[in-house]
Amino acid sequence: MKVLIFTTVWKRPEITELVYKGFDRMQSILKEEGVDSEVLVVSSEDSQTKMAKDRGYHVCETENSPLGRKYNNGMKKALELEWDYILEMNSNNLLSSLYVRIWLAAARENTPMFGSQHFYVMLNDRIRFKEFKVQIRGGLSGVGRGIRRDMIENCLAGEPGYVCPPKLESAIDMNSRKTIEQTNDIKATVLCRGEYPSVIDIKSETDMHTHNALAVGGKMKQSFFLKHWPEIEELL
Repeated sequence: MKVLIFTTVWKRPEITELVYKGFDRMQSILKEEGVDSEVLVVSSEDSQTKMAKDRGYHVCETENSPLGRKYNNGMKKALELEWDYILEMNSNNLLSSLYVRIWLAAARENTPMFGSQHFYVMLNDRIRFKEFKVQIRGGLSGVGRGIRRDMIENCLAGEPGYVCPPKLESAIDMNSRKTIEQTNDIKATVLCRGEYPSVIDIKSETDMHTHNALAVGGKMKQSFFLKHWPEIEELL
């Protein structure tokens, strides 16, 4: 099996570099499990392109807007590479090692599409956190989502000819999931709901969603967060 880690990037280079260190940890786990992996970065800035190429990553250069088109262009580039499963990330998220292992187990079971409904949000002050839970039944967060190659191929090869409606500027996760499900006549599999330490979202001044309005949260318990996402130590 071969996994392609797929991410779109825009601004916030310091956090992106932290996320890339998270990729190192993820790829180390995959290697331990006998799984090959590579990274594809969808970039809209020369500085981000250089950062990715300096790490030996594949790069797709495209305009940042609309985001739906940027995402689709990245997926088209992805199909030029060899892989069996794509592991979707954003440029401000980290996966826990626990989640990487259950992700891999789902891929080995040939699951068409799967992911998490829950993630933690580290707020700008680096002291407080919030929790986000996908409320839509069967919905998934796009971060840490796994998709089998043929699911993407079927969307791009015929109708509708895209993975995400290309004019969208938001709701990429939800709409791409719907497209994949409808095109392939499948339903996404939820790996974890509830308070499972799967994903952390690191907020900055440049962010589409602040998540400040989420009710559940509080002061970060550093030992818990560092245990599952050790890269954030640089921010604390």
